[in-house]
Amino acid sequence: SDTFSGGSSPSYEAPDDCEWHFVDDLKGYSGGISLTCHLTAINSNMEKTNFSVIPSKLTRKLRVICSEALALSRLEPSSFSSLTNLEELASEGCRFEHFPALAFEGLGRLRKLTIHTTRMHQLTTDTVVSTSPFAIGIDAFVGMPSLIHLDLSGISLRSIPPSELCHLPSLRHLDFCLLYTYDATD
Repeated sequence: SDTFSGGSSPSYEAPDDCEWHFVDDLKGYSGGISLTCHLTAINSNMEKTNFSVIPSKLTRKLRVICSEALALSRLEPSSFSSLTNLEELASEGCRFEHFPALAFEGLGRLRKLTIHTTRMHQLTTDTVVSTSPFAIGIDAFVGMPSLIHLDLSGISLRSIPPSELCHLPSLRHLDFCLLYTYDATD
């Protein structure tokens, strides 16, 4: 949780397997925290992921890097709802089959969402690229009225409900680069 030491200076306690830095070194805590977490997978059969343990008051950016390319990651409805000040959310190397309804509910300040199934810094021959078809459920994008940038490049999109992007009134940048779309009306 967010604590204050010495009465005037905030401190930040990152969860295990996470490291943090200031979003803007000149602003320090007032500019917010960028948090990077290294997980096996999100809500896999092996482990449950609880994003509510992340200090919400100062966290502005969250980057989740999954280390097990073959482990299936799952989001539950409102998975990130405790992170009310989050402005950027990125997932790298996490293999999803779908996003359920209300997966991002509660992220009213989120401006950028990036989902990549491969870790962007890993460019070696052992990179595992997920080819599992990915589906976006009805109402998966509800709860992100401030989202400007949606990047789903590099995933294999099986389906997206026809009016799903209508839940994103502020959307200005949509990246489906390198996607293999199977059926947009599924």
